[in-house]
Amino acid sequence: MEARAAVARKDPRRHPRVAARRLQRYLEGDPAATVEEAALAASALIALTGSGFQEAVQTLRAMAERGIRRRRGKVRVHPINQRQPIVNR
Repeated sequence: MEARAAVARKDPRRHPRVAARRLQRYLEGDPAATVEEAALAASALIALTGSGFQEAVQTLRAMAERGIRRRRGKVRVHPINQRQPIVNR
């Protein structure tokens, strides 16, 4: 994750294209992702270019891990409050 995120700092001209591809891969890899999660991912990708680099990396890593758990069936979305995940253990 850090190596890919470093593109934002090392080659800022490439960052918008790389970030767009990362966002697209995230959305394709997690069809259950909400618009709020997509906005958070996009914001974190943008933050990679600034002083919030570490926080952005942590956010993106957590989102990727949640997407993996969701694909494995360990996280479901609450039927009434879709923002609240239900974790199967």
